[in-house]
Amino acid sequence: MVAGKTWNDLLKDQIEVFRTGLDDVGYKVRLHETHVQAKLTEVEASAYTAIKRTAELEAWCATTEERMSEVASLQAARFDKVAERQEQAHHLIESVRHEEKLQLRRVESTADKLKDLEEQLTKNEEELRAQLKKESEKCLDDLQRVQTLIRSEQTKRLAEFEQKVTERLSMESCMRERGTKSLYEELNKRLEKDPQTSAVLAALRDNG
Repeated sequence: MVAGKTWNDLLKDQIEVFRTGLDDVGYKVRLHETHVQAKLTEVEASAYTAIKRTAELEAWCATTEERMSEVASLQAARFDKVAERQEQAHHLIESVRHEEKLQLRRVESTADKLKDLEEQLTKNEEELRAQLKKESEKCLDDLQRVQTLIRSEQTKRLAEFEQKVTERLSMESCMRERGTKSLYEELNKRLEKDPQTSAVLAALRDNG
């Protein structure tokens, strides 16, 4: 009995301990369920928030995608315009370079022509100077020759004029002498015709 009681007591104790353990386990299970429920609630809230955020993110992504598409279109249009402007600028630069090359060639050609012209002018100037010098010397010779001829002619004419003047003076002198002699003879004739004058002239001759 004692043994049976002991075993009964032990069994009761074990049952009591088991019950206590079950209660403990039940409490822990309930506590765990509460904790799990709270976690589930948090998870559901987090999931709802995540879904909401995901929806917002999707909407934002869609808006961003539309904006990106618009921006891409604008960028593509701008790139096209930039590419077109670059192409125009490239053509303009090439045109300017080509024009510069042509201008350089023209300048070089003009410089060569100017150099040739300068050489030709120098040659012509030298020839002109030589010709002018030759003509000047010829003119000087001609002038000296003309001066010599003029002097000779002047000397000749002066000699002729002096000869004519001398002849004229000699002729006039002879004429004056003839006129005086004729006048003297005429006077003598007239005086000789007058008796008184004749007597005076005779007296004068005698005294003379």
